[in-house]
Amino acid sequence: MIKEILSSFSFFVILGIILGLLTGGFPVYTNEISMLSLIIAMIFSLLPLSFSSLSLREGSKNVVISILLNFGLLSALILLLGGFFPENIEKGFIVMAAVPTAIAVLPITTFLKGDTKYALLSLSSIYLASFAFTPFIIVVFLAKEIDMVILVRDIF
Repeated sequence: MIKEILSSFSFFVILGIILGLLTGGFPVYTNEISMLSLIIAMIFSLLPLSFSSLSLREGSKNVVISILLNFGLLSALILLLGGFFPENIEKGFIVMAAVPTAIAVLPITTFLKGDTKYALLSLSSIYLASFAFTPFIIVVFLAKEIDMVILVRDIF
């Protein structure tokens, strides 16, 4: 019973909401608390992983599909949605389209009983691919707005 509660994503979401309400909503150390929460969620998500059954062929197929979905479909949808907003907000959408998906994909994959091994492999590959895709997307859509030296410095 206790093991089921402690492995329940819903329990931790509800606990987070209750603690947030009890502490006044916005604690002094919001960034630190958020980072610690993400670290704890990642640790619990990665504990049961074993890579012994990972298929290189299936894994590489998942990596390619994940990169195409993230920097193709998802970025296109975000750019399309950004077009409905004023120019200064649209620029934020462009940056959002250029960066990889949230790292919280892993805890959510675990919660939904998905294949965490392939999710981790795909997410890691997306983050590595973002070293090329992120500056490319930003330069293509915001070339007049940015200083290339600062962009390269911030990426590396």
